[in-house]
Amino acid sequence: MSELELGALILTVTTIVLLIGVPISYGLAAISIVFLFLFAGPSSLVAVPRVMFEEVNGFALLALPMFVLLGSVVGASRASADLNDAAHRWLGWLPGGLVVANIVACGLFSAICGSSPATAAAIGRSGIPEMRARGVPAWLAAGSICAGGTLGILIPPSVTMIIYGISTGTSIGKLFVAGIIPGAVLVVAFSAYAVYASRGQFAAAAPERAAATPQAGRTAATLRVLPFLMLIVMVLVALYGGIATPSEGAAVAALLAVLLVLAIYRPGMALWREVGREVMRDSAMLLLIIAASGLFAYMLSLLYVTQSFGELMNAAGLDRWAFFSLVSAFLLVGGCFLPPVALILVVMPLIQPALEAYNFDMVWFGVIMTILMEIGLITPPVGVNLFVIQGIAPDIPLRQILEVSGGLQGIGVVDLTTFLSGPFCTMLLADAGADVIKIERPDGGDEMRRIAPFTGKESAAFMLLNRNKRSLALDLKTAEGVTAVRRLVESADVLVENFRPGVCDRLGLGYEALSKLNPKLVYCSISGFGATGPYRDRGGFDLIAQSMSGLMAVNADDAGNPRRLPIPISDICSGMFGAIGVLTALQARHRTGRGQQVDLSLLETAVALGVYESASYFATGERPKALGEKHRGSAPYQAFQASDGWLVVGAGPQNLWEKFCDVLGAPELARDPRFLDNPVRVRNSHVLASLIQTHMIKHSREHWLTALEKAGIPAGPVLHHDETYADPQVQARELIQEIEHPTAGMVKLLGTVNKLSDTPNEIRRPAPLLGQHSQEILAQYGLRAPAAE
Repeated sequence: MSELELGALILTVTTIVLLIGVPISYGLAAISIVFLFLFAGPSSLVAVPRVMFEEVNGFALLALPMFVLLGSVVGASRASADLNDAAHRWLGWLPGGLVVANIVACGLFSAICGSSPATAAAIGRSGIPEMRARGVPAWLAAGSICAGGTLGILIPPSVTMIIYGISTGTSIGKLFVAGIIPGAVLVVAFSAYAVYASRGQFAAAAPERAAATPQAGRTAATLRVLPFLMLIVMVLVALYGGIATPSEGAAVAALLAVLLVLAIYRPGMALWREVGREVMRDSAMLLLIIAASGLFAYMLSLLYVTQSFGELMNAAGLDRWAFFSLVSAFLLVGGCFLPPVALILVVMPLIQPALEAYNFDMVWFGVIMTILMEIGLITPPVGVNLFVIQGIAPDIPLRQILEVSGGLQGIGVVDLTTFLSGPFCTMLLADAGADVIKIERPDGGDEMRRIAPFTGKESAAFMLLNRNKRSLALDLKTAEGVTAVRRLVESADVLVENFRPGVCDRLGLGYEALSKLNPKLVYCSISGFGATGPYRDRGGFDLIAQSMSGLMAVNADDAGNPRRLPIPISDICSGMFGAIGVLTALQARHRTGRGQQVDLSLLETAVALGVYESASYFATGERPKALGEKHRGSAPYQAFQASDGWLVVGAGPQNLWEKFCDVLGAPELARDPRFLDNPVRVRNSHVLASLIQTHMIKHSREHWLTALEKAGIPAGPVLHHDETYADPQVQARELIQEIEHPTAGMVKLLGTVNKLSDTPNEIRRPAPLLGQHSQEILAQYGLRAPAAE
């Protein structure tokens, strides 16, 4: 096998391994070791420990944990909140100003530390929670850190460009000058996109809260921020004034950050335990990525792959721009897998002789190269920064960062609902991509958790209704619990509740109170009888709504006994109407800039479902008669028994009725005066059904279904649930989906009904355990009080 064939094989295997979801660090390291062992012999593995620390990789491996420590200390303490508060005060007039501030911070930090993945870990650890706490959608918060971290490899002063200059013998000063314009353009472009994405997507940090903060308090917070800003300046001066190496600068910066946090915030031991866990986890992840990348570069060099590739390019006789196109494609692909430092080590020995032979300016090419590496760092599905972001923010799927996976992506919902109608409404919103935070009582949570049947100890119904949500356990009877909800509402888009009218008002969580806190809030209330009228204070269930709406009366049996529809139709449809109301209010908010209240009831829903019955009553003034399974306006339109089972037939339209008579082998029925057209067939439906039944019982269900389908007459078998879920059409539409639950294991759920081509609904996470996300959400919103257990 030639070196070139070996290189093609390595790249192919590497791409396949990484694309199937193997973490980049494990994939690169495993492939490198296997190929070294197979093609260079066991003796080559002796060099593995050395390559991790040789040349420029050494400083990155030493400095990286220190930079991660710096970011973790700032993020875990209140310093991060103060820094973001200061940024919001300075840029609060700008939509997405907080996002812009984090993008700029990422650029400076990655320029200093020389590692875009380290920046994503360090600043993302604090920046993502703080942005989300102030209403920034998860995809924009994570995406801005991911993309902003790449800026530092281009904008001066850039450690990456220094390494490129040293490796190629290029003037670092000229590189910095050349990088100013494209670096500034990229900063402006990222910032402009942040502003554009923020317009109308989320509320700015509540101005009422800022106005309520005394000026002295705001001044004190600003003064607390100043030492950290001075720390950044000191590190810049030390690194680029030649006073300290990157490793020394990182160590001093981390130590000063620890001392500042101790002196200003006086945190307890819990914070340091949290910081320790974060530093160990993030540093190990990043060290593996960089070390494995270095090993991969070393392997290609040792196996003579890079030299063979370079010789092939020189011998191919390509013109200047064809060669440049090939190199650019190689840099884009390489940037997906390798951090910039490792990529420079891999690529430059390969292409520098050819670049010089083609008379490419190395300064100009260095700027182009860094831009291509920036693109590669955040290119799906294997961009290094994307893996880092997923590691530090595991609740944000990579797909959320890369694309809009649901039409309600970026919409925040506070869910105060229990049982069925409200949770069904918020489930629909969550399936469509909204971030739904479910508030539950600490002492047991949603009552639906105790409704049988159970999978293990978990209610099957609860797991279906509450997928894609996060659970926050709060006691709303305490001031702390109410304060926490109000803090969430400050930046939320939607609140859904299904208490009796007046309960939320007494808690201080009614629409009037919360709309003053957040004028853009859409507030959806679902109750038994609605917020107005003489019955507003009554409790209501689906059974009551069915009985009072007329549904049970028209569903009576032959003896006139009212029958409840076996499914909780008013509960489920109230959830649907609630979701429609929320979406309507959100659309209106785009025009008016203000939210509104959506008020609906189970009774109104049940009444609204009786479309034919209401139309009949309005037209005749008479009570609609109970028809059982028959249709009020179409015949035949019901179930019939074949020799081996039941099927339904819908042949009310005249053309279908005549065809149906031919299929039955009874064309005379079409000419019978009692059945000449649909209105008379409806009046004589009992006689008609009896006559049809005498024919249907003669043959099997399959016989009739085949004949009816051939004639173009709508028909279908009457199935039980086991038969329904085995049906090929149901399976093709993915109406059964599985997801792993933390305690119940793999559970089956109903799939999503709406099939959207560009922003598909999806089941992203299982139903939460009670309070599973309490600490995460409290930290996200800057709430450190023990409001949940």
